[in-house]
Amino acid sequence: MNKGSARWYVRMLVCAFVVAVITVMLAGPAHAEEGSAPADGSASSERSDDGEDYGWLYRKGGYLYALDGEDSEPQFGIAHGRIYDVDTYQAQLYLHENQSVSEHLFSDGSLTYNRDLSLDRTAITSGKDITWSHTIPLALSRYIAFPKIRALGYGSHNATEVTRVVFDDTLAGYWSVGPDGAAAMAQGNDRLVYLDRWFEGCVNLRQIEGLSNVSATGVQSMARMFADCEQLEELDLSSFDTSSCVNFGGMFDGCDSLVSLTFGAGWTQAGAEDTEEHPWPGIERETADQTIHDDERYCYDDGTLCIGVGYRDDRDYGKAYEDEASRKATFPVDMCCVRDGQTVTYHAGDVIPDGAATYTVVGRTNINRCTMRLVGPDGAAAGESDELVCSYTGEPLEPGVELSLGDTTFVEGQDYTVSYVNNVEDGTAEVRVLGQGSLFGVRRMTFAIEDHAAWGLLYEDGMLYLKANHHKPDAAVLSADRDPVAAVRWLDAEGVVATPLREQAAAAKRVVIDPSLASFVPTSADEWFAGLTALEKVEGWENLNTSALTSMRNFLKGCTALRQLDLTGLCTSNVRDISGLLADCSMLEELNLSNADFRALTAHEGMLEGCPNLKTITCAEGWLNSAAAPLTFDRPAMRVKPTYERMAQGAVLPAGSGTYRVSDLALQLARVEIPAPTYTCTGKPLMPKPIVRLGELELVEGVDYQVAYTNNVLPGTAKATITGIGIMSGGLEVPFTIVAAVTHVGDRLSYTEGGVTYTMVITSVTGEGQVARAMLTQVTVNRDSITALALPSSCTIGNLKVTVTAVSSKLRGNFRNVSTVTIGAKVTTIGARAFSRAPKVKKLIIKSSRLRSVKNCLAGSRVTRVQVKVRLTKSLKNKYKTWFTKNAGKRSIRYTYG
Repeated sequence: MNKGSARWYVRMLVCAFVVAVITVMLAGPAHAEEGSAPADGSASSERSDDGEDYGWLYRKGGYLYALDGEDSEPQFGIAHGRIYDVDTYQAQLYLHENQSVSEHLFSDGSLTYNRDLSLDRTAITSGKDITWSHTIPLALSRYIAFPKIRALGYGSHNATEVTRVVFDDTLAGYWSVGPDGAAAMAQGNDRLVYLDRWFEGCVNLRQIEGLSNVSATGVQSMARMFADCEQLEELDLSSFDTSSCVNFGGMFDGCDSLVSLTFGAGWTQAGAEDTEEHPWPGIERETADQTIHDDERYCYDDGTLCIGVGYRDDRDYGKAYEDEASRKATFPVDMCCVRDGQTVTYHAGDVIPDGAATYTVVGRTNINRCTMRLVGPDGAAAGESDELVCSYTGEPLEPGVELSLGDTTFVEGQDYTVSYVNNVEDGTAEVRVLGQGSLFGVRRMTFAIEDHAAWGLLYEDGMLYLKANHHKPDAAVLSADRDPVAAVRWLDAEGVVATPLREQAAAAKRVVIDPSLASFVPTSADEWFAGLTALEKVEGWENLNTSALTSMRNFLKGCTALRQLDLTGLCTSNVRDISGLLADCSMLEELNLSNADFRALTAHEGMLEGCPNLKTITCAEGWLNSAAAPLTFDRPAMRVKPTYERMAQGAVLPAGSGTYRVSDLALQLARVEIPAPTYTCTGKPLMPKPIVRLGELELVEGVDYQVAYTNNVLPGTAKATITGIGIMSGGLEVPFTIVAAVTHVGDRLSYTEGGVTYTMVITSVTGEGQVARAMLTQVTVNRDSITALALPSSCTIGNLKVTVTAVSSKLRGNFRNVSTVTIGAKVTTIGARAFSRAPKVKKLIIKSSRLRSVKNCLAGSRVTRVQVKVRLTKSLKNKYKTWFTKNAGKRSIRYTYG
C-alpha cells in the first residue's frame, strides 16, 4: 500500500467512527423515551387489537408480539385471559409483570399458597417432599377467578388428596384494595372477584390455616366455596368482608362434620337479597344448548364467560344457580349449638345470621370417633385394619355396618344412614355412613369384590386377552388407546365356557393368558378354545393354574389355523379325559407335550383325529402314557430323539422322553454310501444300490426313499438321486464314476461340462487304450440361458484322455438359443453341412490353425460371420477365406481375421 492509499484509508475510518457516534447520540433519547413510556403507554396499546397496554408486547388476535419483533414470531398466546407459551401450550403460564401465586402440594396432603416461587423456605417446605407444584397466573382483565383445587395437578392429582391448606403470610394484602377502595393495580395486582367452588370436593380436608391472609373484600360470589368438605370440623371466616357478595348459594353444602363456624363483623348477606336473575354479574344468559364443561370460569367486562383447563363437568351451572331457592349461606346440618354464650338450635337449611358470631356444636359426636365394622353376606366381619372380601354375584353387595363408641351401639336409620358405591363389579367397593341425630360427619370404609371366574377382552386386531376379572388390562400389557370390542365373561367359577363369548371370540387370532389367572383354579377345560377357527397362537400357558383339571375334552377342537402348540406349561397329572383334545386342527404341524403326565388318563378317543399335517410330537421325562388308554400313532412315525427308531402305525407312544416325526423328516439328516466309487463301463445302465442311514437305523428303499439314476451308461460322472417318501422328505444326489474299459475305434463316449453334453466317436487309440482321438457327433444344450458355445478341444472321460480333432457332418443335438459357436484349437476337419441343424447359429469363431478339410460346413446354416482368432500364414489366410466363402453358397459371409 502506498502513502496516498494509506491516507485515504485512514480518512474513511475516521468518517465511519464520526457517523457511528452521531447515530448513538440521536438514538439515545429515542430509547430513553421508549423505556420511560407510561404504564398505560401508547406503543403497545396503539398496536393492540383491544387497545390494552401490554408493556413491551402488543396483542394481535390470540397472540402477543414483541414491539420490535415480527408478526410471524409470536412471543406468547392468550386464551381465556391467560398467557401461555406458544411452543408448548402447557399448563405452566406466564404473567405480564410476573405477578403470580405458587401452589405446592406436599406428600402429606398439605397444600400451600405463597408468593415466593423458591421451594427452599423452611416455613413452607418443612422438610417435606413436594409431589406437585405450579404457578397460578392473574387474569388479564379486571376480573379473576382463583383456580379451583379440584383442577389440581392438571390430571396427575385431585382434590381428594388435600388434607390441609395453608395460605402463606406473603399473600397478606396481595388481593387487597387501595386506600381509595380501588384495586391496587399500581402493584400489578388484581382483586379476587369469584371464590366459587374453591374448596369443593376436598372430601379429606380437615384444616385451613392463614385464611385471614386472603382478602375477600370485593368478592361477588362464594357459591359452593366449601361444598362437600365432609371432614372439615372448624372454619374461621372472621376476616371476611362479604359486603360485596351477592351469591352464597350452597357455600357449606355437604360440610357434615362442621362443629365450629366463626364469622367476623364483616359477615353480611345483605347483597344476597339482590334478585338479579343471572348468577354472575356482567354475564349474559347462556343459550339453551350451551353447557359449561369446566369449573374454572373467567368472567370479563364484556359479559364473556371463558372456560379454562381443569376439571370437566357437564352440568349446566348457570341453570343450576337459577333453580336454587336461596342464594344465601345456610347451615349444612341440624346444629344445637352455643352462640355467644347462648344455646340456640339451628336446622339444616336455616340462613346463617349476619354479624360476628361463633357457632359451636354441643351434644353431638363425630362419627369418625366411633368404631366401625363391616359384616359380609356370609357373616365374615372386618374392622378398619382388615378388608372385607365378598364374592362377585352380579348383584349389588351390601355388607352390614356395626357402629359403636365404648358401650354404646348406634342404630342404623336412627343415628346414621348407609349408602354403597361401586358395589356390583369386582374391584374395590365403598360403604359411606352419614351421621344423623346424635352423630354427625361422614365415615367411609372399603371392601373388596372378587370375581372367581375368567373374563375375556377381544380387540379389533383379533387378540383375545384372558384374565381373572373384566377390568381393562394395564397399559404395560396393552396399548392404553385400545378399546375391546367385546368384554364378557369367558369362564364361570367351575371353568365352563360362557356361551355369549363363543360367537364373538371366533375372530380371535391370538390368545394371551394374564398372570392373574394363576389364582383361578378350574376343574374343567372342556371346549375352552373349541371353534376358534382363526386362532394362530396361545401365549401364557404358564399363567394358568391347571392343577385341579380333570377333563380337557375338545379343548382346542376345530382350531383350523393353529400350526404350532406348546402345552409344556400345563399341569395334566389329574386329567382323565382328553377326548378330541386337538381334533380337526387340520393345519397343526408341531405338538409339544414335554411336561405332559397322563397317568390318570382313562379316555383319549379322537385326540389327534383330523390332524393330517401333524409332523412333530415332542415328549420329555414327564411323559407317562396311560396303560388304560394308550396314545398310539395313526401313521408310521420315526423317533428322532434320543435315537432314531421306526414306529409302525398303531404303535403305542412310549413312556419317557422323545421327539417323534410322522412326516417331513429331512433326508439331508441321513448318511448315504455307494458300494464303490468307480465302475467300469459295460455299455448298459449301472445302478449301484445306496445305503441310507439315520443314526444307526438303516432306511428302507420303497418305504423311506426311492432312487433314480442319470448318466449311468457311458464313461463319465453318473448320479444316484435319492428322494424321500413316507416319513422322509427332501432329496440327495450321490455321484459315482464310470470309466472306460480298453477303448476301441468306433466306441461312443459322452462328456458333460457347463450345462452341455457332448457325444463323440473314437477315431484312433494309442497308449494301451488310454489315449484317443475323437469326432464330435452330437451336442445337447441343457439350459436356455446358454447363447455362446465353445466345442471342447480335449477332455477326460473316466481314465481316457480324448482329443477332439473333427466335427462330424450334420452335427446333431439341441442347440436351443446358441448363436455363437467356437471351434477348438485341435480340430482339423469340419464335416459338410455341420451346422445345418443349428438354425440360430449366426457366428463361427475359429481357434484352430490346423484345418485341412472344411468341405461344405456352412451349407444349410445361417452363419453370416466367420472370425479367425489364430495366426495364419498368408497362404493359409487365403485358403481359410476361400473355404468358408465358397461353402456359403449365395450368402454373403463377413470374414475377419485377428
